[in-house]
Amino acid sequence: MEQALEEGETMAALVEKAVRGEVTRRREHAEFVRRSLAAIKPTVEAGDGIPADAVIAKLRARVAQARKKRAQTA
Repeated sequence: MEQALEEGETMAALVEKAVRGEVTRRREHAEFVRRSLAAIKPTVEAGDGIPADAVIAKLRARVAQARKKRAQTA
């Protein structure tokens, strides 16, 4: 770990910086999850969402179509 220290930096300063960064990351992640759930809530309550399986199937079909088109032009 000492090799990771910048010039004039102490081990304590490095650890403090790492801990502060992790605390910030966790706070931001929790806020992201909160906002995400709030955004999804109206769709869940209305029951008009599109099932994930349907979305994935459509995406797979688009990928297959793009690959087929690319193979034809190659």
